[in-house]
Amino acid sequence: MMDIISVNKKSNNEKLKRVHSMTTQNISKYARKLINIEDKINVHDYFLHERPFTNVKIIINQQTVWCDKASLSAASPIFREQLLKNHKDEPLIFNDIDLNDFIAMLEFIYPIFNPEINEKNISCLVELSYRFQYG
Repeated sequence: MMDIISVNKKSNNEKLKRVHSMTTQNISKYARKLINIEDKINVHDYFLHERPFTNVKIIINQQTVWCDKASLSAASPIFREQLLKNHKDEPLIFNDIDLNDFIAMLEFIYPIFNPEINEKNISCLVELSYRFQYG
């Protein structure tokens, strides 16, 4: 009986991974077409400069990161709660997060990027995913 359950879980996980992969690829293609970008996007340039449809500023150690509320809220209940409380559209401020670590996390939230988990980013991604309850 346990073997059948184990096989079903494995099969379902594989199906979910395939669907997630296909969905992410389709969203990524659409997002790239929407913002008219075919080349590899410089992640830092993308988040450190204001773009169309950005509607929230996040200050990380005095550096402004430009994001959109919908993406952050969809990815993280912590961001959603903070953004809902923020009636005056003040910037969210985090002085205890490394800018590069935060941008690495954003790569996983925004579908136009194809990030990879590696030895350099795994610890910061785990820490930030726990903090912001995303993933």
